[in-house]
Amino acid sequence: MKDGALRRRSKCDLRRLRPGQTLFPGFHDAHGHILDYGWSRTVADLVGSTSVQDIIDRLEAYVRSKPHLMAYALSGGASSANATTVPWIEGLGWDQTKWTPAEFPTAADLGRSELLRRFPIVLRRVDVHALWLSEIGLDMVMRGAKDFPASPTEDHKVEGGLVVRYADGRPTGILIDNAMNFAYQVVPEWTDDQRKIFLDAATEGLLRVGITAVGDAATDLKAAAFYKRMDADGQLRFRIYSMLACPPGERRCADRIDQVKPDPKLVQKGKGGMFTLRSVKLFNDGALGSWGSAMWDDYSDKPGERGLLLIPEAELPSLVAYWLERGWQVCTHAIGDRANTLTLDAYDDFLRSHPAAEAHTLRPRVEHAQLMWPSDLARFAELGVIASMQPTHCTSDMGYVESRIGKERAAHGAYAWKSLLDANASLALGSDFPVELPDPLHGIYSAVTRLDTNGNSPHGAGGWYPHERLTRREALKGFTQDAAFAQFEEDVAGSISVGKRADFTLLDRNILDEDRVTPAMLRAAKVDATIVGGKVVFDRLALAAMTSSQSTGSSFDRLTQRLEERATSIVTGLRAASLGSPSTIWAALFLGTLLLLLRSGEKEPYQSMSCLALNTQPPTTAWMNMGFWTPQLSRSQLDFPLACQTLAQQLYSAAGLKPGMKVLDVGCGAGQSTLFLLEEYQPMLLHAVTSLPEEAAFAAERLQQRLLDGEKEAPQVKVWAQDVLEWLRSGEGDGEKYDVILALDCAFHFSDRAEYIRLAKARLNPGGRLAFVDLLSAYPSPSSAPSSSVTLGNPQYPNEAPSLGRRLKHSFTCMLASTKPANLWPVDRYFDILRAEGGFPAKGIKMRDITADVFPGFARFLRSFATEGAAWRGGGWGMRKGLGAFSNVVQDWSEEGGLVRMFIIVAEADGANPGL
Repeated sequence: MKDGALRRRSKCDLRRLRPGQTLFPGFHDAHGHILDYGWSRTVADLVGSTSVQDIIDRLEAYVRSKPHLMAYALSGGASSANATTVPWIEGLGWDQTKWTPAEFPTAADLGRSELLRRFPIVLRRVDVHALWLSEIGLDMVMRGAKDFPASPTEDHKVEGGLVVRYADGRPTGILIDNAMNFAYQVVPEWTDDQRKIFLDAATEGLLRVGITAVGDAATDLKAAAFYKRMDADGQLRFRIYSMLACPPGERRCADRIDQVKPDPKLVQKGKGGMFTLRSVKLFNDGALGSWGSAMWDDYSDKPGERGLLLIPEAELPSLVAYWLERGWQVCTHAIGDRANTLTLDAYDDFLRSHPAAEAHTLRPRVEHAQLMWPSDLARFAELGVIASMQPTHCTSDMGYVESRIGKERAAHGAYAWKSLLDANASLALGSDFPVELPDPLHGIYSAVTRLDTNGNSPHGAGGWYPHERLTRREALKGFTQDAAFAQFEEDVAGSISVGKRADFTLLDRNILDEDRVTPAMLRAAKVDATIVGGKVVFDRLALAAMTSSQSTGSSFDRLTQRLEERATSIVTGLRAASLGSPSTIWAALFLGTLLLLLRSGEKEPYQSMSCLALNTQPPTTAWMNMGFWTPQLSRSQLDFPLACQTLAQQLYSAAGLKPGMKVLDVGCGAGQSTLFLLEEYQPMLLHAVTSLPEEAAFAAERLQQRLLDGEKEAPQVKVWAQDVLEWLRSGEGDGEKYDVILALDCAFHFSDRAEYIRLAKARLNPGGRLAFVDLLSAYPSPSSAPSSSVTLGNPQYPNEAPSLGRRLKHSFTCMLASTKPANLWPVDRYFDILRAEGGFPAKGIKMRDITADVFPGFARFLRSFATEGAAWRGGGWGMRKGLGAFSNVVQDWSEEGGLVRMFIIVAEADGANPGL
């Protein structure tokens, strides 16, 4: 391989596939919306909602999950405030055709919620061809948007759009197609910092489903400049073929931007070559779900309505000619049969008036081509027009299409993929994400079955109008070769051939093997890896790679068995030593020393203690930290997993964790903290490192299962079994930069914490945060104010040097905690090292003493194990008594004169991070 392409070489690295794995050309999605998809992963998810009340419930939950929105609501909200100072609630995915009754909602509907009525709200319909505004949002748009029609008598001025109104003329809060531009004048515009967040979020989702290239079907001028800059900086991880979308009300903007084609010189240097801009997107009509697609005849369920032409019929031919004459490929959105006819007519007019033009050099496209007049099907091949279609639109819409246009039109031209192929048309396939899932396997399944994911259709298990089904090879070709042809890239992409790009999608099964892989198994296929330019950019199996293929039974069973074997060995040694019940701290220290000796020099502090030992309450968890106990000290029975989770939440809150971040979880152990991060904080990327190989395998298996069970797109998650300092030094994790790096109750074990701080700081994004729950020394006492952000707690810090006996005892307690006394830094030293080694500014360092919240409760919890018959998973009598004795050590830490303190520490790097 050279320059990201396949070359004939006499020597090569040989990588063997696992049984069943099959390598395919990299999947292309010929029609999607990249930044909109990334944006959709950060706003309220309304997909699958069943009613207006369901929408309200989801929005209220969304608001409660966002501290800044709740703070605004509690402050009293607004009753028609300035759009630049009020936080908007945004969402995507509502579809009134799935409700009963199937009617458009109104602004007043959202006002039924006392919480929601405080906010301006704008919700995009699932097809993004209609907006639903709240009452405050509608008021802002009516007052702030230029030329908003004040009454029905002015609606004719809204070319290609509709303001839905009540019978008395008042707007209901629904804006359709070009009328949506009124709202876009008022809703705050995206910044490039936001675009970067959305691009990163989209990247993780797209690579996870095997997509190596996307036709970005509506790239505005600012987004085009953004993509170009990201490409030049080498920050695009998949290929983008953009279709330019001119600003609202401006359809001829070729003079405002230049085409962008890959520069071979930049490609050789490893930068550039991922972004192409040579096509334009025109919007000829609306969408079927909002009765906006332009039809020749009335809608069956709305007599008198035939949809909307967004471009005047008389203007379309000259507009097409404007762009083709300037060397731009023209991609025209057309869903209704009338819009499709007029689009083909415009292409035909150009070819007739330019006899020297060759269709294969122009490659005009029709985006969607959902509803066709039967006589137009053959015109695609005759004119050299590419049909760019989305199979999942069919399976999402089939429940209402017949009621909307009638069975006759549906049977002879609705989603007519096979008819187009039989007429020799070129068929490029995509998904139109985020309208649909960005999943080529879902698209292929839909194309070959015309069934939903449950195997159903209005016409039964044979599929909806099954004569339009594609074969598997035809569907795969649509997502590879034909998509590449639609982007003028058939010579460099779309198949696995010498000289073409090394872009591949590795599946866990051969989806073309119809004898062994049923349609349902095709839908369930997994993307094991995504490779772009010869580089692995997604690796699903990295999560499970550390799990031995020879292991049997569940991961919990295997760890429990390992624990029992080690516990038996330790207890045997304890009994041989004839230890009585240790009730004093010195006896506990002796027992601890014996335990250390019995470990026979094991390097890792927790290798003799299973991660399951203290997690006794169902459901089974694998937490392993000292816990944050204050909220439950009044209870008669303490809950260890809850305390551990609370400590994690305290750290994550201090670190400012929010959805969509890139997070590194250091010292993840058996992965309970990582699983909690994945489920509750929804990071865009989540990496985890532990020095315990068996716990790493356990964590990887649990995380892998969680990702497989998830219904929504998940972030890229990887687990490494490696010393964290070695991991950081070697640049593992592809040198990824993180928004937050977490070390929950583990950093005091590191061989060189100062080096960890230095190395971890280098892996932070600007404005990123390094966060610890860590043990410190109480002596020397902290100065009066090393920083205004250092918060001390109880017990009192010693003013005098500890006695020799207390120092000796302290050394033993450090042994029990598997750390070196020198690793327990005093507060002032910790603060100074964060500044000197990490380069963190003083104002960015926050240190909070939580000793009183941790040690008393943890000591009380450990004492419960000294009781005969105590429930736990850690072995027999000796180990239980040992833990009970260790409670005396922890109690000593919590009392006056104790030399150990527990802190939450957060250090924020310089620079601005829009995600924080």
